[in-house]
Order: sequence, then C-alpha cells, then structure tokens
Amino acid sequence: MSKVIELKQSEAERFGNVHDWLKQELSLPEWYGGNLDALWDCVTGHLPLPLEIRWIADSEQHDSYSGIVEVFQDAADQYEDITFEYVVNP
Repeated sequence: MSKVIELKQSEAERFGNVHDWLKQELSLPEWYGGNLDALWDCVTGHLPLPLEIRWIADSEQHDSYSGIVEVFQDAADQYEDITFEYVVNP
C-alpha cells in the first residue's frame, strides 16, 4: 500500500524557507541539504516506497514552487513506485 503525502502550497507559504517545510512534511533526514538536488536524492533514495505525493496548489504562488513540482514529477516519471499528482484547488 502506498504512503500518500499531501503537500498544501498554502502551508509552505507560512515558512520562511520552503525547504524547512518540506523537511518537516516529508520527514526528511537531518542531513537534508535544503535544495532541489537534495530533494531529488531524498525523494528517490530516502523516502519509503511505494509513495504517492499530492501537491495541492491552493494559492496564487504557482510559479514560486515550479522547481519543487518538477522534482516530484521527474521522480514519478523515472520511478514506477513514485506517483505524483498536481491538484489546482482555488
């Protein structure tokens, strides 16, 4: 059974650093580097699989998170045990 992680964009905006929020929400290790390369490494090599990540775009800041969304989508494209869903929820 897949673990489902829902990430609400509006919650990310409450943090000064989105990577601090990701570290908390995804239970990333202490050594997480707080950048897109480190996010890729953690999503594809640290998180338990199978995994479903659901990004809920519930704010107006869609472009601010495009790099993070791309990491999740690329991981889903390359690994069959990772799925990614992008949900626009106004």
